[in-house]
Amino acid sequence: LKFVLSSALYPNIALPAIGNMHRRDADMRFHLPNGKDASLHPSSGLAARSRELDSTCGVVYVEALETRALFLCNNTPVPALPALLLSAARVDTSLDGSRMVVDRWLLLRIQGDDGPRVLLSVARARRALTRLMGEKLRSALQQRRRRPDSEEGDGTVGGEA
Repeated sequence: LKFVLSSALYPNIALPAIGNMHRRDADMRFHLPNGKDASLHPSSGLAARSRELDSTCGVVYVEALETRALFLCNNTPVPALPALLLSAARVDTSLDGSRMVVDRWLLLRIQGDDGPRVLLSVARARRALTRLMGEKLRSALQQRRRRPDSEEGDGTVGGEA
C-alpha cells in the first residue's frame, strides 16, 4: 500500500533534515526535491510523531501549503530508499554502483561492495512493477471494452437508472 501511495504522489516526497534531532517537533525540517525546506503541517497527525522519523524514512504528501512558512499537508511516512528508487523517473549511477543520483536531486551512497547488488535488485523490481502495472492497466481496459455501450455516457452511475 505504501508503494502505491509513494508512486501515486511522487515526486511529492520530503526527507528529514539531518539536524532534526536537535529541533523541537514543531521546528522539524524536511527537504523537498525543488530545494526548499518545509515543516509538517501542525494539524497533521504525523507532526506530533515527527521525532520518530529517522533518516531512513521519507514523507509523501498531497499538498505543500505556503503561508508564513511552507507546510506539508496530508502526509504519510514511507521507507525512503524504496520510495525513491522505485518511483523515481531517473536514477543515475556511478560505474561501481556505489553512488546513485535520484532525479538529479538526491545523492545516495551505498556502503561497502553492495552497489552492484542493490542496482540489480532495483532494476529487477522496477521491471517487475512496470510489467505488473501494464498488466493491470490492460486488464482494466479490456474490462471496460467488454461493457455494453448502454452503460457508458448515459449519465447514470453503473448504467442503472
